[in-house]
Amino acid sequence: MKPDQMFDVRGKGCIVTGGANGIGLAFAEVMGENGARVTIIDRNEEALEATVSRLTSLGYDVRGVAIDITDKPAVHKAFDETTDFYGKLDVAFLNAGINSGPGFITRNISGAPRERPPERALENFDDARWEELIGMTLTSVFTTLKASARNMKRQNSGKIIVTTSVAAHVNIATGQVPYAVAKAGVLHLVKHAAIELAAYGIHVNAIAPGSTKTNSGNGFFNNPANAAAVENSKNMSLLRRQAEPSELAPVMLLLSSDASSYMTGSEVLVDGGFLLAPRLAM
Repeated sequence: MKPDQMFDVRGKGCIVTGGANGIGLAFAEVMGENGARVTIIDRNEEALEATVSRLTSLGYDVRGVAIDITDKPAVHKAFDETTDFYGKLDVAFLNAGINSGPGFITRNISGAPRERPPERALENFDDARWEELIGMTLTSVFTTLKASARNMKRQNSGKIIVTTSVAAHVNIATGQVPYAVAKAGVLHLVKHAAIELAAYGIHVNAIAPGSTKTNSGNGFFNNPANAAAVENSKNMSLLRRQAEPSELAPVMLLLSSDASSYMTGSEVLVDGGFLLAPRLAM
């Protein structure tokens, strides 16, 4: 079979959460460019409108739905309406989430010594922040998995792709400690869903990015004031740089197409060798 046949996604009805920018946008772009029909869900209405406008101007079949991913009734309604709109839900890319911010030790920036600020200690970690992170990053995946499964089981087919993270496999004391907990939970959800849904012809896989240039953490990596932290992040991978979101697009296309017909329950690392690179955890 030729590559254009193996990776063919023309006409597929797709949905992506957190798709107005970053990794979700990379999915919308690669799928739209290759002839799929894409519904982008995002809570940032302004960014969503701009993204949909730009992609439709390129000739892509893209529409937007502005909802908060933690609003469960709205999520189910959006997934049901998208399935009805396309006649079938072929691909669901469950990507929405937030970053947890700093860990219990400060980063070593510009030679400054590392410290343990009291407010970052486990016993002092803000409960509201914990609940927000778990809701946005873990519970939202559970909700969207439910919405995807309900629609795909009726058609006995479908591809579900979930964004996990290298943080699911390692904790870095300078950041991502509660985020790692949430992403580890997401990874186990992927594996459970793959086991349960295989009998219905539904494939469930994950993409685990390493450090990627996105607006996560309120644009932390795009802020010139954080240049030292960005440089530190680059040095934590074997390739000594961050990924562009577009570098994940080939894997997205793989997991959305028949090229992954014998893949389910898999997590594909796109981390520049992050998990192999030596690092100081403390």
